[in-house]
Amino acid sequence: MVNLSVDGNSARVRWQSITFHGNGDKARIEGGVYVTTTVRERGVWKIATAHYNPQLMALMRMAGSTGAVEICRCALSSIHDGRIPIPPATGTAPATKATLAALQKRIRHAQ
Repeated sequence: MVNLSVDGNSARVRWQSITFHGNGDKARIEGGVYVTTTVRERGVWKIATAHYNPQLMALMRMAGSTGAVEICRCALSSIHDGRIPIPPATGTAPATKATLAALQKRIRHAQ
Protein backbone atom coordinates (compact mmCIF):
# COMPACT_ATOMS: atom_id res chain seq x y z
CA MET A 1 0.00 0.00 0.00
CA VAL A 2 1.36 3.42 -0.91
CA ASN A 3 0.27 6.74 0.63
CA LEU A 4 1.59 9.53 -1.58
CA SER A 5 2.09 12.99 -0.09
CA VAL A 6 0.06 15.91 -1.43
CA ASP A 7 3.09 17.40 -3.19
CA GLY A 8 3.98 14.03 -4.76
CA ASN A 9 7.56 14.09 -3.46
CA SER A 10 7.33 11.60 -0.60
CA ALA A 11 5.35 8.50 0.29
CA ARG A 12 4.88 5.90 3.00
CA VAL A 13 4.96 2.39 1.65
CA ARG A 14 3.90 -0.83 3.37
CA TRP A 15 4.33 -4.37 2.09
CA GLN A 16 4.39 -7.87 3.48
CA SER A 17 7.23 -10.33 3.16
CA ILE A 18 7.58 -14.06 3.66
CA THR A 19 11.03 -15.63 3.37
CA PHE A 20 12.03 -19.30 3.28
CA HIS A 21 15.55 -20.27 4.42
CA GLY A 22 16.93 -23.78 4.13
CA ASN A 23 20.17 -25.62 4.88
CA GLY A 24 20.42 -29.39 4.91
CA ASP A 25 17.67 -30.88 7.06
CA LYS A 26 16.81 -27.56 8.75
CA ALA A 27 14.58 -24.75 7.51
CA ARG A 28 13.21 -21.45 8.76
CA ILE A 29 10.25 -19.38 7.62
CA GLU A 30 10.05 -15.69 8.50
CA GLY A 31 7.33 -13.19 7.73
CA GLY A 32 6.63 -9.61 8.56
CA VAL A 33 5.72 -6.13 7.39
CA TYR A 34 8.06 -3.54 5.89
CA VAL A 35 7.16 0.12 6.37
CA THR A 36 9.31 2.59 4.46
CA THR A 37 9.37 6.30 3.82
CA THR A 38 10.47 7.21 0.32
CA VAL A 39 11.39 10.61 -1.08
CA ARG A 40 11.84 11.88 -4.59
CA GLU A 41 15.10 13.77 -5.13
CA ARG A 42 15.78 15.22 -8.57
CA GLY A 43 13.20 12.87 -10.09
CA VAL A 44 14.62 9.71 -8.45
CA TRP A 45 12.75 7.83 -5.70
CA LYS A 46 14.96 6.89 -2.73
CA ILE A 47 14.26 5.07 0.53
CA ALA A 48 14.65 7.48 3.44
CA THR A 49 13.70 5.11 6.26
CA ALA A 50 12.93 1.41 6.38
CA HIS A 51 11.52 -0.58 9.26
CA TYR A 52 10.87 -4.32 9.37
CA ASN A 53 8.26 -5.57 11.81
CA PRO A 54 8.60 -9.37 12.20
CA GLN A 55 5.34 -11.20 12.73
CA LEU A 56 6.12 -14.89 12.15
CA MET A 57 9.13 -17.15 12.66
CA ALA A 58 9.09 -20.93 12.45
CA LEU A 59 12.01 -23.35 12.77
CA MET A 60 11.58 -26.73 11.08
CA ARG A 61 13.58 -29.88 10.47
CA MET A 62 13.17 -33.15 8.61
CA ALA A 63 11.81 -35.88 10.89
CA GLY A 64 14.04 -38.90 10.22
CA SER A 65 14.07 -40.58 6.82
CA THR A 66 10.29 -40.30 6.29
CA GLY A 67 10.49 -36.91 4.59
CA ALA A 68 8.04 -35.45 7.09
CA VAL A 69 8.64 -31.93 8.33
CA GLU A 70 8.51 -31.25 12.05
CA ILE A 71 7.95 -27.73 13.38
CA CYS A 72 10.38 -27.20 16.24
CA ARG A 73 9.28 -23.75 17.29
CA CYS A 74 6.87 -21.15 15.98
CA ALA A 75 6.40 -17.60 17.22
CA LEU A 76 3.68 -15.22 16.12
CA SER A 77 3.56 -11.53 16.84
CA SER A 78 0.91 -8.96 16.08
CA ILE A 79 2.51 -5.60 16.63
CA HIS A 80 -0.14 -3.55 14.89
CA ASP A 81 -2.76 -3.98 12.21
CA GLY A 82 -0.43 -2.40 9.64
CA ARG A 83 -2.78 0.36 8.59
CA ILE A 84 -1.24 3.70 7.78
CA PRO A 85 -3.70 6.52 8.43
CA ILE A 86 -4.21 8.97 5.59
CA PRO A 87 -3.60 12.46 6.95
CA PRO A 88 -6.04 15.25 6.12
CA ALA A 89 -5.25 17.26 3.01
CA THR A 90 -3.16 20.37 3.51
CA GLY A 91 -2.95 23.26 1.09
CA THR A 92 -4.42 23.28 -2.35
CA ALA A 93 -4.12 20.52 -4.93
CA PRO A 94 -1.51 21.14 -7.64
CA ALA A 95 -2.84 22.55 -10.89
CA THR A 96 -3.26 20.03 -13.69
CA LYS A 97 -4.67 19.80 -17.18
CA ALA A 98 -5.23 16.04 -16.87
CA THR A 99 -8.68 14.77 -17.72
CA LEU A 100 -10.50 12.05 -15.83
CA ALA A 101 -10.10 9.73 -18.82
CA ALA A 102 -6.33 10.33 -18.89
CA LEU A 103 -6.03 9.63 -15.16
CA GLN A 104 -8.06 6.41 -15.49
CA LYS A 105 -5.73 5.31 -18.30
CA ARG A 106 -2.68 5.94 -16.09
CA ILE A 107 -4.25 3.93 -13.26
CA ARG A 108 -5.01 1.00 -15.59
CA HIS A 109 -1.44 1.10 -16.91
CA ALA A 110 0.01 1.12 -13.36
CA GLN A 111 -1.89 -2.03 -12.34
